[in-house]
Amino acid sequence: MNKSPFLLIIGLLLFLVLTPQSFAEIYKWVDKEGNVHYGQIPPGEDTQKIGESTSKQDPKTPPPSQDKTSRINQLAEELEKDQQKANEAKKKAAEEEKRQAMKIENCKRAQTNFNTINQGGRMYEVDPSGERHYWSDSERAAKLSNAQADVDKWCGED
Repeated sequence: MNKSPFLLIIGLLLFLVLTPQSFAEIYKWVDKEGNVHYGQIPPGEDTQKIGESTSKQDPKTPPPSQDKTSRINQLAEELEKDQQKANEAKKKAAEEEKRQAMKIENCKRAQTNFNTINQGGRMYEVDPSGERHYWSDSERAAKLSNAQADVDKWCGED
């Protein structure tokens, strides 16, 4: 049996059955929330056939896409402000951390200086000519007092 005319007849029948579906009208509409929908059955009066250029929207009211755009722009601005605040907070935290590290280092130096002077022994300074100048008891007491003030300044609570 020759299958060629049989396949031709089936193909022709399928074409005739499916062709009206391809010519169905497609509608486009926007719901109350501004979402765009497409379908073969229009839900109401505010529908538009695809290919039509007329819109039934009131010209006084902005299209929903503009409302969404303005909302997106507003959210973008808020996000940018939040990011700026976060960056400023990070910067302040970094500065505070740096200040605390410097305070700890200064405290260690002040304590070392105080302990060196307080341990006693003959202390001296080298003058610009390279000669040693030994401290008197009053000079040593004054330098020990200054060293204690530095310890109090750098090692004390804020």
